[in-house]
Amino acid sequence: MAPLNRVVYEGTTNTKITCLSNDPFLDWLIIPFSGSSGANYLTYNGELLASFNESFSIDHSKGTEVYTLVVFNATISPSASATLSTAGIYQCYNFETKAAVAAQLVVIRKC
Repeated sequence: MAPLNRVVYEGTTNTKITCLSNDPFLDWLIIPFSGSSGANYLTYNGELLASFNESFSIDHSKGTEVYTLVVFNATISPSASATLSTAGIYQCYNFETKAAVAAQLVVIRKC
């Protein structure tokens, strides 16, 4: 279970953050670098919360140990369509086993 840190340009689409685990499901949270004062839970029992359907998706094929969070559009700050920045610290975890790891998504602006 070791996701990799990512650095992408603002506007990059379909950025993937992957965790490996033999747990039956993983949950995800984000601590955005801007636009929010704390952690935002993206999933519950492995299912994406409806309020984040426009910004994220979960990719997990049954029978595999690969759990991927897909960030649709890399952003530095909140926008009209997104309530939080997608740049931040992401954590995948399992409440039952208490296993958790984190990765950063750094978004930079082209000049």
